[in-house]
Amino acid sequence: MKLIEFIIPTRTFFIKITAYSFLILFCTACSTSIQKMSAPLSPFDDLYYSPNLEKWRKQVSVYNNFELQVLAAAVLVVPEMEEQYKIRLRRLQSEFAQSNPYIITSQDSISIVIDLFAKTKPFMDLTDQSLWHLTLSIDDTVIAAPHRIVAFSRNELLAPFFPLSSQWSRYYIVIFKLPYQILKGKDVKSFFSKQENTPHLPQSENRTILFSMNSGEAKLHFSWSR
Repeated sequence: MKLIEFIIPTRTFFIKITAYSFLILFCTACSTSIQKMSAPLSPFDDLYYSPNLEKWRKQVSVYNNFELQVLAAAVLVVPEMEEQYKIRLRRLQSEFAQSNPYIITSQDSISIVIDLFAKTKPFMDLTDQSLWHLTLSIDDTVIAAPHRIVAFSRNELLAPFFPLSSQWSRYYIVIFKLPYQILKGKDVKSFFSKQENTPHLPQSENRTILFSMNSGEAKLHFSWSR
């Protein structure tokens, strides 16, 4: 009789433990799901993300006889844009989500996220230097050509953060090997004094940054004030 009395409470105890374990797992799953969906799917609907996106995203279109030839958007990745990108990434995926290594503003790199549509198919390839000439200018002084142009074959990797201008557009990230400080007008003189044959840049805290994409199909210019 005593053995039976011992078995019954023990069995009841294990049933309770199992039930509690399932409850904890269920709540954790719910919490994770809620956390992932805490950011709207459209970046323009994200109240935290959209102000920076709208500030640093510029869109340009070129028409010929009322027919669209080229449509493109460019996002200058400044530190606050990079930070909001990483925050939105964690909100959409998880706390441990890995950010794209090219969407950065570092000591020696400036990146611009491009989405491009061209009516003439060859001009969809922004990496073709025989078709496209890309430059970065600051205060009307051309100072750099791209160090690297990264093409993306999977639009879904960037679309939640940098909305496409059209469903036919293709993503690129253009990277310039330049210190980010030059965008702010700080330490420019000391940097360029070490470079030979480099044009002088006015010393100013406010700068106009111009990114140009020129081809036989179109001339596109994206301008930001920093």
